[in-house]
Amino acid sequence: TYYWRVQANEDGDTGNWSSIRSFSTAKNSTPAVSLLSPSDGATDLSTTLTFEWEALSGIGNYQFQLASSNSFSSPVTDVSVSSTTHEVSGLENGKTYYWRVQAAEDGDTSNWSSIFSFGTVASTETNNDVQDSRAGDEVALEALWVS
Repeated sequence: TYYWRVQANEDGDTGNWSSIRSFSTAKNSTPAVSLLSPSDGATDLSTTLTFEWEALSGIGNYQFQLASSNSFSSPVTDVSVSSTTHEVSGLENGKTYYWRVQAAEDGDTSNWSSIFSFGTVASTETNNDVQDSRAGDEVALEALWVS
């Protein structure tokens, strides 16, 4: 923050000082990061993913956040990385997640990127009732065909 004031001066006569005014310079001179992959709104993704974003010139660190809420109040992952990719495993099936990235260098940080969302593939559990039956047992089987 900078402070300034002025005083009139003419032929050796000076007026009163003005009231003090102030201004501040922009804190975030670093542009926001652009997210690349997974794309916003992607669905049926694996529970292990590699996230990727665009590199910013002169930036060596990025803050990566992944959450199950777009408020990021309780991130699943909140980590500083020195590359433009980060792998996350162990995501839950059939769930929507949100991710964002912030550039950080020498104590200066950018604004957060846009928030992207994606969904993981539904559960792949199988029903073993048919496999547990014995030869000669009657088994009810319901099939659904979607085309």
